[in-house]
Amino acid sequence: MLERRRDSGGQVPSSTIGKSTIHVVSKSAPDYGLDAPGIVHKCLISRGLGICAGALLVWRGHHILLWLGALVVLVSLVLLAKGLLIIYYAKVSKFRCRDRILDFIEWNGQETVLDVGTGRGLLIGAAKRTTGRVVGIDLWSQEDLSDNREENTMANAVLEGVADRIEAHNQNAQHRHFPHSCFDVVISNPCLHNIPTPRGRKQACSEIVRVLKPGEVAVISDFTACEEYERAFAASGCQVALLSRINFLPPLRVVRAQKPQLR
Repeated sequence: MLERRRDSGGQVPSSTIGKSTIHVVSKSAPDYGLDAPGIVHKCLISRGLGICAGALLVWRGHHILLWLGALVVLVSLVLLAKGLLIIYYAKVSKFRCRDRILDFIEWNGQETVLDVGTGRGLLIGAAKRTTGRVVGIDLWSQEDLSDNREENTMANAVLEGVADRIEAHNQNAQHRHFPHSCFDVVISNPCLHNIPTPRGRKQACSEIVRVLKPGEVAVISDFTACEEYERAFAASGCQVALLSRINFLPPLRVVRAQKPQLR
């Protein structure tokens, strides 16, 4: 099982095998959770009730009530589809998006990687692309991802066979406790939009540039505020590209930023 060792000297800590802090005996496959669980539950329950109410009006109503019931059923079905698409993203297309994000990086197999807002799994995909160390940070909000906890992320890493090279920490995207220029790659998948202000999102982008080694690359995916990230990285001197959409719902786009070389 796993125990993480944290130092106080500002260096990226390393993982060790030690005392039993994660229990995965009852799991046979990794679980990456459900994105936006509150929205999904509301969609399924309220829209399901809407369909039932509309169907009742169609069945019992005449004239105006019949048409009103049909409209209620139609609107409820459309809104229900949103919840079903989020479930599909969480269980299927999230992993395709993860691979597309990682494909924007030219891997040499020895990178040290930071995943900002890691949730329960983007860092695991990165760990399969490199033999280097992969660090994930998050505030572990369960509003954004069901059962979003550090121990669940590490339990997935055990089941995926990469736990010896993965670390997970409770850190804020705007203030990271890592030295300057210590990561070869920084990645993030829908995370930075959760920071409520443009100033805060700009600070998070500045922190990404700060911890990235000169000449190396950050790849940020999100469904909103991508133009903000593009401007923030450009203001830090990075070479920036706002890339094509990689998913329909959520409509994810990718910002790729390369930190300038030292002169």
